[in-house]
Amino acid sequence: MRIVRRLFVLAFFVGIMVLGWSFASRNADPVVVNYVAGEFTNVPLWAVILIAFGSGALVAGFLSLFELTKQGLVARRYRKTAEGLETEIHQMRNLPLVASDDSGAAAESPAALENERSG
Repeated sequence: MRIVRRLFVLAFFVGIMVLGWSFASRNADPVVVNYVAGEFTNVPLWAVILIAFGSGALVAGFLSLFELTKQGLVARRYRKTAEGLETEIHQMRNLPLVASDDSGAAAESPAALENERSG
């Protein structure tokens, strides 16, 4: 199985090399590239296309990395908030349902006290 995988990788690599060579030979015409600070003359078209593709992929990669980092920070903040809320719920579940005073007698619930005040 390892030999088959190596042969597949080798065939893939050779295929990419053949396609690249073919692309370069078909687009070997010299072109002039004008940019803000000056110009390049007699640059092969395949090199210009490759540089443009590479720089576009690089910019897209950096933007994706920025967005992924931002999403990760937001997810981390939400995870911390959720953990805090889960801790609070766990603490509230452990509270007694009826509060007792120092003498051991059960005190009235806060809802009952609220109803007495309003009524």
